[in-house]
Amino acid sequence: MKNQKRVILVLGVPRSGTSVLTKGMETMGVSLGPEWGTQDSWKKQDLWEDPDFHTLNLTMAHFIKGHERDILSVTDKEVEILCQKGFLAQASELLLQKFPENMPLGIKDPRFSILLPFWKKVFLHARFHASFIIALRNPWSFARAQTQHQEQSFSMWISYLLSCLEHSRNHKRILVDYDELIKNPEHQMKRIAQALELTINPKYLKSYCTEYVNPLGRHFHEPFELVHRDDYCEQFMIDIYAELLKVAQDNIGFQKLDVSLKKWERQFREIDSLLVLAEKNNFTIYEINKTLRQIDASINQAHKEITQKSYLIASSCLKIHQRKLEIISLFREQEERLHQLLKLKQSLEIQNRLIAS
Repeated sequence: MKNQKRVILVLGVPRSGTSVLTKGMETMGVSLGPEWGTQDSWKKQDLWEDPDFHTLNLTMAHFIKGHERDILSVTDKEVEILCQKGFLAQASELLLQKFPENMPLGIKDPRFSILLPFWKKVFLHARFHASFIIALRNPWSFARAQTQHQEQSFSMWISYLLSCLEHSRNHKRILVDYDELIKNPEHQMKRIAQALELTINPKYLKSYCTEYVNPLGRHFHEPFELVHRDDYCEQFMIDIYAELLKVAQDNIGFQKLDVSLKKWERQFREIDSLLVLAEKNNFTIYEINKTLRQIDASINQAHKEITQKSYLIASSCLKIHQRKLEIISLFREQEERLHQLLKLKQSLEIQNRLIAS
């Protein structure tokens, strides 16, 4: 493996500790890309996402109507379409461009989780050895941190994790629970290093644990023992999370999940058609909102043009009014001069009569 090009992906739903995990890879000699010195906006937000990978993933998601793919993983047919349309070559070139010499490359973007079937083809094509860090978070804490409807958040949580687990098979991988990471970041970094055969730098590890990981940054923490069990979906998530937590706490290995994973995938397929319909509705809403934004922009532009034309008209009217006042003033001057001439004429006539007499 030392002579192979190596990439490590951080997978998982957003708001599940993926950014903290990505930053933690630096403690074990993993490069986050060559451009962090210039990408200040991404760095300051603590996203630790390479903008080029983010843009490419977003482009591919939109190409396959990504707003119908906020929840469900891409299908084999969609992967083939992406490859045929040149995205395989584009992604391979980007990966090679970003790869540093003599160091593994660590990358993270939320859409890797649902585009993973495509990216596995990229790694194979570009001859990269891929390893995975899968972020796990209590689904109720995740849902509270999201902006979308709770049921949609739950479906997203299930779909992302099932996709990560299924498509990371036969690769080096490790599952890290967000609460466990916040509680003991040093232990979790050592777990990752051991599982992925990396070497920890003690100095970087100490700095990461004491200066970067902030327990106060963990918003919306919902204790697992207090979660509700009101319906089928919630019970389904409890079953998944309880089992995956055992893996994240090293109580069982990934191989123990094989039977459960097949059961979970079967259960998830039972609501698959409903999710497809829901995502189509979401896409329709997105398109409607997009059209409304375009209409608003057109109205604003028309209002701006009307305002400008109204200003020109008002300015022209003011100039016309000023010219009218000037003309009126000239007429008055003319009348006064005529009146003065009339007086002079009368005066001359009187003088002529006096001379004649």
